[in-house]
Amino acid sequence: MWFRNIHFYRFEDPFDLTGQQLHEALAKHPARDCGQMELFSEGWARPLGRDGQMLVHETNGCLMFCLRREDKLLPASLVRERVDEQAFAIEQQQGRPVGRKERMEIKDRVLQELLPRALVRSSHTYAYIDAKGGWLIVNAASAKKSEELIALLRKTLGTLNVVLPQTDLSPEAA
Repeated sequence: MWFRNIHFYRFEDPFDLTGQQLHEALAKHPARDCGQMELFSEGWARPLGRDGQMLVHETNGCLMFCLRREDKLLPASLVRERVDEQAFAIEQQQGRPVGRKERMEIKDRVLQELLPRALVRSSHTYAYIDAKGGWLIVNAASAKKSEELIALLRKTLGTLNVVLPQTDLSPEAA
């Protein structure tokens, strides 16, 4: 597997967990399917897919792992349309305008109705730790995806002191 979109983070403190210790920590937050009423779920998956048995693949002193996230796909336009329909029906039946608070309650009911039937999109974000070099390398197309992985890793491990590397020159100037 090739990493195409790399985000580098430098460890401020030495990373001293072994592959087995990291596996045991990640096993506390395994990937699972999205529940009926959840907008998303996230957890750690096997980086080698069905071929792997561990949540960490260790090679050449590096530890590779994978975040799996499932998101329910509910187009905002569909939700808005259903809310507008129900608000219009109330206005017609009761002859009064629907207020903001009532509109939010309608939206909650619509979400409860649509969530169990929503399509689910699954995504994987891979990363590896080079403990000797002091790097966390995340393969993510956006900083947001990278931060999601770091946030869950921080929650899983209890602490994770990583920072973006500081350079004297910008990449464009080099």
